[in-house]
Amino acid sequence: FLRQPPIVGYILAGVVVGPFTPGITVGDPEQLALLAELGVALLLFTLGIEFSLKDLRRVRNIAVIGTPIQMLLCVLLGLGLGRALGLDWMASIWLGAALGPSSTMITLKLLGSRGLLGTLSSRVIIGMLIVQDIVTMAFMLILPYAGNLQGNWPQLAFAILRAVLFLGAMLFVGARIIPLLMKLVVRWNSRELF
Repeated sequence: FLRQPPIVGYILAGVVVGPFTPGITVGDPEQLALLAELGVALLLFTLGIEFSLKDLRRVRNIAVIGTPIQMLLCVLLGLGLGRALGLDWMASIWLGAALGPSSTMITLKLLGSRGLLGTLSSRVIIGMLIVQDIVTMAFMLILPYAGNLQGNWPQLAFAILRAVLFLGAMLFVGARIIPLLMKLVVRWNSRELF
């Protein structure tokens, strides 16, 4: 009818029934948040099927170099905008960090609905979005400690170490263990199980 992608309707429906909109609302926002997290997990699984580390290597010059530059420029923009609005420097940096990332899942869904997955431009976009997600994770780990670095160095170092270990474990499991499990499931020749 309006020729908009379904994801726009999903977002608008979420706003309409959300807890901060008058009228009909969701009875239990915690259950809604749980369902939303489940949906994001399933979409991330789809992203994992569509995009591999080999694909990221092919677009690494743009994704690995260009994306941090883009996000740094967004942080600087947020810093300037926040300071102009009277926010302190830490809140301004948070504003810039919030401006940087795009929604990987929404972009993936839009590319899929338009039949653009698998094209070079979609690989570049998805590669950039994955790097954005990793940089955003780094922001979320570092920024809480950035306000008072003198007393927080040990906590910051431990948080970075945990993130690196977690990311390494996920890369190992995703690259080595999950493919073996998928091959095992395929051998059982059960479509439902797959």
